[in-house]
Formats: sequence, structure tokens, C-alpha cells
Amino acid sequence: MKRFEFALAPLLSLRTNDRDNARQDVADALQALELLQQQEQEIETQRQTLYQQTQQLMASQEVSVSTLLAQGRYDLQLQAQVQDCRRQQQLIEAEVRRRQEKLQAADVEVKRLEKLCQRQQQAWQTRMQAMQQAELDEVASQRYRGGWAEP
Repeated sequence: MKRFEFALAPLLSLRTNDRDNARQDVADALQALELLQQQEQEIETQRQTLYQQTQQLMASQEVSVSTLLAQGRYDLQLQAQVQDCRRQQQLIEAEVRRRQEKLQAADVEVKRLEKLCQRQQQAWQTRMQAMQQAELDEVASQRYRGGWAEP
């Protein structure tokens, strides 16, 4: 008995590869988002440290206006970096959503082809069983007719 061959197997393979690539694209975007969140957290930690240093400096007897101005400018620079990180995170979040939609569409396509393959395989098996049964019936019929004719 010959084996079942799905006619659209190359297409199924291609769609499966597309789905796997889309899954990797989503993972890459999520990783980039996580890196940006870590970067934002690091900047916020730097801002907190700067704030504590400024408070200690103001509590001491030796307060330098130029030092306070420099720390203020550095804090503004850190704030700008935080805002930039947040803008980039928003862009990447939109990209993650777009990639997840693409992944979902690719997954639906693969499942559709897999279901078609399964239905065709079941139909093929039914036809093969019917053909085998017909052959067995023919052999039994020939033996039956042959058995009566021989005496």
C-alpha cells in the first residue's frame, strides 16, 4: 500500500517556516523592549543617586552654586534620556503588537493547512480501506466460485 502524500506539503512547510520566523520576530521585539525598560530603570537609578548627592551637598556647609547648576543640568539630561526611552518603548510596543498580529495570522494559516491535511489523510485512508475490502471481497468471491466448480 502506498503512503499518503499531502499535495500542499511544500506550502505547509513554507507557512510553518513563516510562522516560526514571525514567532522569532516577536521574541526579538520583546527582548528589545525589555532592554529599553532596563535602560530606563538604570537612568532612574542614576537620577535617584544624583538627587541624594544633591541633598547631601546642600546639607553640608560648602555649597557651590556651580556644582548645583551642573547637577541640575545633568538631571535634566537624565530626564531627557528617560523620556527618549519611553518614546522608544511606545514605538516598540506598537511593533510588538504588529508582529503578534502577523504571528497570529501565520498560525491560523498553518492550522488551516494542517486541518486540510488531516481531512485529506482521513479520506485517503477511507479510500484505501475500501479498496482493500473490495480486493478481499473479490478474492473471496473467486475462491468461493472456484470451490464449487472443482468437484
